[in-house]
Amino acid sequence: MKQMIRKFDLRNLRQTEIASVAQNVAMRMREHPDYQEALPLVEQLEQKNAQYTQALADSVYGGMDRVAVKQKAKDDLLQALFNLADWVNGHDTGAGTWFINAGFFTNVDRTHKNAPLLPPIRFRAMPQETPGALELRFAHPDARAVRTTCLEYSLDAGLNWLNGAYSARMFLKVMGLPSRQIVLFRVRSIGRGQRVSAWTEPIEVYLF
Repeated sequence: MKQMIRKFDLRNLRQTEIASVAQNVAMRMREHPDYQEALPLVEQLEQKNAQYTQALADSVYGGMDRVAVKQKAKDDLLQALFNLADWVNGHDTGAGTWFINAGFFTNVDRTHKNAPLLPPIRFRAMPQETPGALELRFAHPDARAVRTTCLEYSLDAGLNWLNGAYSARMFLKVMGLPSRQIVLFRVRSIGRGQRVSAWTEPIEVYLF
């Protein structure tokens, strides 16, 4: 069977991008009814992603031990991605959306492979009535090249950034954030061929 998912590109992701791609794949496969048989592999991916994210954060303090732990966690995360890629390849339904809905990139995603992916534009926040809730809206300069939009937020003026949510639409709804606090938000695009845009300039929002 022809292998559609480009595992070579997954292996060549920058270390700061692997966690975002893995989280996107896990989220899309967990929520879609067509991939319920793969949930054990999705759960394994989520576990390895959490371990890698922690190891990556710890590695900034230096030390050969921390770097070795990070590399082992990266290898384990990639293997979990490969396991899911093999499952998706092996259960190909022939539908054009089979790979797209799973969050993977395929051999046919070669359009403008080397062109830079531009970040979202017209990024704005819309407060909601519920405390700690917010809707974020944005647009894309080239929407056809974008698979998913990734959100991060910071509770400490940008010193640390936390994963927020992913959306294939032009808005993101965020719930459960601390109320009566200033929060920074930023988004970036994940596109075809494993391309990732730069982050937008953060916007500052006071959550009621």
